[in-house]
Amino acid sequence: MEVIRRQFHGFREEVDGSFVTTEFVALWFLPLWPVASYKVIRNDDVNAGNQSGQGTLKKNIPIRWGQAMQGWLVLLGIVAVLCFIVGFLYLAEKYDWSE
Repeated sequence: MEVIRRQFHGFREEVDGSFVTTEFVALWFLPLWPVASYKVIRNDDVNAGNQSGQGTLKKNIPIRWGQAMQGWLVLLGIVAVLCFIVGFLYLAEKYDWSE
């Protein structure tokens, strides 16, 4: 399993059936920095050999900073929960809250 990798976060459906997603450099599954955004267009003619019968076209577009902020909010939320748990366990040990 790779520790630092590139992965997609975010999904926003467009009116024409396509969607926009943002690719991040990620630490495990936590998004660190946006690399690129793509508009993914569903097209049956792209991949005729695909058994599902549905291919996709990816079109590189400028980075969607709104999706980047959502990715960072996920990262911030996970870090905050982990800090709370570690802090609570530390205080429970320090003040002997075993009852």
